[in-house]
Amino acid sequence: EIVDDILTLNKRWMREFLSRYEREIAVPFSCLVHPRFIDDEVACWLRDAGCDRVQMGIQSADAEYKRKQLLRMEKEPHVERALEAMSRAGLRMKLDHIFGLPGEPLGAQEKAAELFRRFPPARINTYWLSYLPGTEMKRAAVEAGVISPEESARIDRGLGRTFHHGNRADLQASLGVYRRYELLFRMIPLLPRPLLER
Repeated sequence: EIVDDILTLNKRWMREFLSRYEREIAVPFSCLVHPRFIDDEVACWLRDAGCDRVQMGIQSADAEYKRKQLLRMEKEPHVERALEAMSRAGLRMKLDHIFGLPGEPLGAQEKAAELFRRFPPARINTYWLSYLPGTEMKRAAVEAGVISPEESARIDRGLGRTFHHGNRADLQASLGVYRRYELLFRMIPLLPRPLLER
């Protein structure tokens, strides 16, 4: 695996790097990409250089939520264009999705399911939100009463808590919905295309 948060950030450098990699190393590799920094050309360069898996973060299918809460500026067309490019190039995709994002509309899960049905990846990595020390998201969760001051102190000491370990009744109510979507997202890569299209 080539460990770089966004390997494809600089397209000119990417073309030269992949050309040399193909000539001089020629070992299959995987990499991380971002929806705003992959197009048809880059996807083909990756494939030709021996890339056998591309991992990309989706996190949420609600672009407005992502922009405001996760500070991710890609829009739906960026995500779709990236998925189309990787699909056309025949790259195996691993897509990341997070459950339990605070304030995310529940309908975002259905949008994600539709996106994954249209562009079935080789794998969907599902994660549960983890609150991290010093983040705006943790601070907002404390203010909203989602995390108690005691839990906040535990997180700051490295004893983290994820969404699905919460005890609040409203969180537990949505937990069942999230678990059903998690099962669906894990199954999508395994289902044959005709079944997905139905």
